[in-house]
Amino acid sequence: MNGEERGKYLVLTLNNCAKFIESGSIVNADTALDYIAHVASHDGDAMQRVATYVSEGLACQALKNFRGVPKALSLSKTLSTSEELLVKKLFFDMFPFLEIAYVITSHAIAEAMEGEEVINIIDLSASDAAQWIYLMKRLKENQNNTPFLKITGIHEKKEVLEKMAIYLRVEAEKLNFHLQFNAIVSTLENLDLEGLPVMKGEPLAISSVLQLHSLLATDDPIVCSRSLPAESMNQRTFAEMLGKQKINPSSNSSLLPLPLCASSPRWCAF
Repeated sequence: MNGEERGKYLVLTLNNCAKFIESGSIVNADTALDYIAHVASHDGDAMQRVATYVSEGLACQALKNFRGVPKALSLSKTLSTSEELLVKKLFFDMFPFLEIAYVITSHAIAEAMEGEEVINIIDLSASDAAQWIYLMKRLKENQNNTPFLKITGIHEKKEVLEKMAIYLRVEAEKLNFHLQFNAIVSTLENLDLEGLPVMKGEPLAISSVLQLHSLLATDDPIVCSRSLPAESMNQRTFAEMLGKQKINPSSNSSLLPLPLCASSPRWCAF
């Protein structure tokens, strides 16, 4: 096949594979993936490269129909915390997307909270101190009296939060900034809203960068049927509130009407 014919074949086969997965016909989907593997290439032309990564995504979707297979395959592929942080740093250094998101979010929060003595921030995707270092510098440059900045970081790994806290405190000392960092070890879908350190009357900002899309998995029967410990039965998790509010979690930058600080005169989400 020439390049044009090969591209059309890959598009057709990828589309059929997706339909097989959607209908639950995993055997046919497996056959389609086998055909794609013989034509796609990670170092071929544009369509071959695209097909390589799309087929990988389709394969992951097909594996969701099984329980043991994905777990077995992921046993040897789990990144260590240091490897995960290194990958994120390399992505941050090579591509401008995260840096732009951090800068825009920091400017928006600084403008929305101008004149406030205390700023309370809930970081739903805490892992990188750079976002809040930008904010501290912005507040330092544009306000005579810097506010008391309270940041609550949520991440499933304690080590990530500890490293983030160290970077923030070092920078806060350099800037002579009054900072309080609260670490909450939790996945976003199991986050207990009542456990967040939100004080009555404090302005509140909620930040989520490349995180809310993960809650699309809450529609999965396996996730929805997950049993909760007895002591948490009366707690409202983030995923439960998201479902009740009928919010589309595919947006990574949307206003979340969560009753986290109903009595606060000002709160916003980014």
